[in-house]
Amino acid sequence: MVRKRYEIHVWGTVLFLDVGSSALSEAAMDAAVEGVKQFVYGVDEDFSTYKDGSFVSKLRRVEISIDECPADVKEVWGLCAIARDLTDGAFDPWAVAGGFDPSGYVKGWAADRVAQILLAAGCEHIQVNAAGDLTLRGGINEKGEVGPWKIGVVNPDLAEHGLHAEGSRLVRDDRYHMPADVLVLRQRREHAYEGHGRGHFFAGVVGGMSQRKAGEHPRGGHFKHGGAGLL
Repeated sequence: MVRKRYEIHVWGTVLFLDVGSSALSEAAMDAAVEGVKQFVYGVDEDFSTYKDGSFVSKLRRVEISIDECPADVKEVWGLCAIARDLTDGAFDPWAVAGGFDPSGYVKGWAADRVAQILLAAGCEHIQVNAAGDLTLRGGINEKGEVGPWKIGVVNPDLAEHGLHAEGSRLVRDDRYHMPADVLVLRQRREHAYEGHGRGHFFAGVVGGMSQRKAGEHPRGGHFKHGGAGLL
């Protein structure tokens, strides 16, 4: 079993990867991560609200229409529309000053895509941490045995109290039947609609819905524990 950790500086933050595979060599895993780098750098070029030449910046200036954008931008545009409908407008990237701003959604979407890239390359056990947007596949290999991922969660009402949780089986990988050990404290419902993080709350839900509509069953899970980093 090869297991490696990687750091990719992108989106004004650091993307952390913890990757394991019983089939790939270290060189093959490095090559897969190079593919991830190309993808995430491309996401920054396409979606950044800070880059004048990005497609999102051009949309915000009404220089182009969504029909003139690449497939990934169209996909995120459509998923943001679904999230807006699900939240009765509480999450609305089109209501942001300056025009369409998918920053509250796109980082979690990109983390899921990173996991898909690594799975397709032959990686089995994956943790993607994009400044708090977590996507998990498989489990963690420790001392030769694969066990469930262990995720720390912070209650936003008690931010000074870090928690380590096990056994909730909230996130499950259906290929390996390996639960990711995540405990989500019961929150007041309105937390989903407060502040910048309200967009991230629905990212995993909407992404899962889109996969099911496409006839796929999402493996592993996506979980957002906090933070509001923008592209």
